[in-house]
Amino acid sequence: IIVLNTLYYYTKFCPYSTPAEKIQFCKPADLSEDKIPDDPAGQFEWLTDQLNTARNNGEKVYITSHIGPQRGYGFTEQWHPKFMTKFYDLILPFHNIVEALIFGHTHADMFGLLERPGTEGDYPTKA
Repeated sequence: IIVLNTLYYYTKFCPYSTPAEKIQFCKPADLSEDKIPDDPAGQFEWLTDQLNTARNNGEKVYITSHIGPQRGYGFTEQWHPKFMTKFYDLILPFHNIVEALIFGHTHADMFGLLERPGTEGDYPTKA
């Protein structure tokens, strides 16, 4: 089981580069692409390392966190698009070891498919 801190990716928070920097609410106007780091706290790099280790050990993984890369209240994106794309591109090569992505936050019973921004409705299938 791999657990992520997805507050870094949440659309209502300003992401920062290191865990020591405080995550805080911010206005959408404060979120220009140049102000959003590529990998807050190095978590994507860490996740890649974890997935590679699991693959090399012949293990399967479940990835979980509170806020997921799905649409939530009012069908709005829960993650900044930059992070949604990065997450999708990161886990797709590991489709054969990622058994499930489990998220909460929406206060509703939901089942959804992960969509890469810009490809809505174009779902890859797991064989």
